[in-house]
Amino acid sequence: MKITVTKGPDAGVEVTIDEPGIYLVGRSSDCKLRLNDPETSRRHAAITIAPGRAIVDDQTSRNGTRVNDVRVQHAMLKDGDVIRVGGTSITVDGLAAAAPPPDMTLSAIDPTMRVLASLDHRDADLLAGSKVDETDADRENEMLRGVGEVSNILVSGADREPLLQNVLDHIKTLLNADSACVMLWDAETTEWSFAAVSANPGESSPTVSVSRTIINQAVKDGMALLTENPLADDRFGPSESIMIHKISSALCAPMTIDDEITGALCINRRSRADAFNPLDLRFTATVANILGVYLEKLRIQDEYIKQERLAAVGQVIAGLAHYAKNIITGLQLSVAGVQRMLKRESFDNMKTCVEAIANEERRLTNLILDMLSYAKDREPMRLEMDVNHVLESVSRPFETELGTRSIKLEQTLTPDLPKLMAEKNALHRVFLNLFVNAMDALDGVEGRDKCIRLTSALSEDGKMIEVTMWDSGCGIPTSETEDIFGVFFSTKGSKGTGLGLAVSRKIIEEHHGTITVESHEDNWTKFRIQLPVEVPKS
Repeated sequence: MKITVTKGPDAGVEVTIDEPGIYLVGRSSDCKLRLNDPETSRRHAAITIAPGRAIVDDQTSRNGTRVNDVRVQHAMLKDGDVIRVGGTSITVDGLAAAAPPPDMTLSAIDPTMRVLASLDHRDADLLAGSKVDETDADRENEMLRGVGEVSNILVSGADREPLLQNVLDHIKTLLNADSACVMLWDAETTEWSFAAVSANPGESSPTVSVSRTIINQAVKDGMALLTENPLADDRFGPSESIMIHKISSALCAPMTIDDEITGALCINRRSRADAFNPLDLRFTATVANILGVYLEKLRIQDEYIKQERLAAVGQVIAGLAHYAKNIITGLQLSVAGVQRMLKRESFDNMKTCVEAIANEERRLTNLILDMLSYAKDREPMRLEMDVNHVLESVSRPFETELGTRSIKLEQTLTPDLPKLMAEKNALHRVFLNLFVNAMDALDGVEGRDKCIRLTSALSEDGKMIEVTMWDSGCGIPTSETEDIFGVFFSTKGSKGTGLGLAVSRKIIEEHHGTITVESHEDNWTKFRIQLPVEVPKS
């Protein structure tokens, strides 16, 4: 990988990185890229090169680190990215050569591997205690703490892939292993696949190699296995190239649900001097059981969500024809009116007809956008944004209409809120939907002031930005407050699609936030949105 300074006092300086590792950027003499920029900190940022990825981390610098003009704490890098530290801009190139993906293969049958110990996965409960020598008691306690730490990681709420990666990194450190991986079994294709891999980033050619023999035997017998390779010994020396990457000691534990194999946890060492022991085997089997339950829970959740989504889409399709028919009827009437005016060459009502056509076109566009937003799982395209600016851009176009409808708008937007890393257009749609709903809720209100209150604030702990939308409208019946976020539920009759709030909730949840509603029937309604200031690490 090549780092090139393109702007700043050191413009033109180039640094080449050939090996995986952690490289500092800043003014300190121990930095790989030493800068003379007074706006940079001594150790401003760190670039980590690991198998298959390159990452930049801000080192609590005083001026922050930006990637492509977006301030970051932690960010993946790709070729062409521009890192800005202080007044210095740096481009990166050639990442593929510096961070090649680990060689993840199922190795051929290795006749030199032999089984030293085995353990039925049903007897692998490390938490139940075991008979160990007093000299092993400290190590067992360490293993018990490791099981607890793995369990805590699994309930942290992160996405599956980074969560499994975190678990493997933790296991590999605890067992002083060279590599670890989770493999999943696909019964339909009868093939194994890597779900997550952890290998040592400091090696020039990191390898994750898993023996078919070990996995097949572990799966066939339903046993966790401890194996060794007596030929992979340091005594052979570097000239024996056939021994490079040989597995000297391995642990393999099947992951099962109701005695059905779903995957395997494999851990390897290539140092003959430090072979695994039976306590390591029990720990691995215990963690494999926990991982099996966790992955089965995720599978059930995914199936439920898919079924719920399909049922919801079916409901939408069932009502879509009626709603689309209303839009088309409105368009046809307006177009017919324009045609009559053109024929008579009298254009008194042209403005009304054109506005009606634009109105129906907007309804149809919103329907399509809502359908696409709800039907597709996606990760927000995050950029730095100001929540207050978005809220102001939502309400500003309605100033005239609010006056015409005698609606008072009260905005209390807390200044200097932290910037959010979020998808601006998506959040704009959420706030716009709530604002339009609030105006619609005030239609027909008599005997009291019509009012919409829009607020933004920082939570007491400083971790969340809270936005509220309050209206003095018709309110929501208590029996319906639990249903309003459901698909195809609408209180607007033929005016609504029943998708707006469902899509809004989906967008907010994609941003790791929450949206809730409070209401008093025939009196008021308040929606509260909370969005995290820091993007949760996945």
